[in-house]
Amino acid sequence: MKKVVIALFLTCILHPLPATEQFPDLFIYNNQILYIRDLPIDILSSYLPIEVNNQILASQTGYSTGCYRGYVATWKLENDSLFLVKLENIKGKELALEKYFPGKNSPKGVFADWFNHIIKAGMKDIMFSEKYLASIRFKGRFKNGILQEIL
Repeated sequence: MKKVVIALFLTCILHPLPATEQFPDLFIYNNQILYIRDLPIDILSSYLPIEVNNQILASQTGYSTGCYRGYVATWKLENDSLFLVKLENIKGKELALEKYFPGKNSPKGVFADWFNHIIKAGMKDIMFSEKYLASIRFKGRFKNGILQEIL
């Protein structure tokens, strides 16, 4: 049994299995659409409050290996404030922000006062290559939805 486990382990290391690239969230910065790519997937999933994530996943009627979190979000930086401006399910159907954030939606979107992460966003044309890190157009640290610093 030990030999079988070792052989399986070595096979996985020597022949890595391809993983499905995840659909990125969108980030609007200086009127330019950038693409957020955070790995592992758990980081991107944690961009929304857990109760909202659970609601979206519970309402899904399908499944996509390209979007385990069940949605694609569009974020926008207005001055120093981060807003969630759009949510789409895995089929591209827009989800009503008011349903998931009752009373918090404004003409600018939903102010992301729960957001405490670093956003790294780059260009799509080289999104899925090793050159992505060199293409970063925005990297900023947020606390309670307010940009603290551009990194």
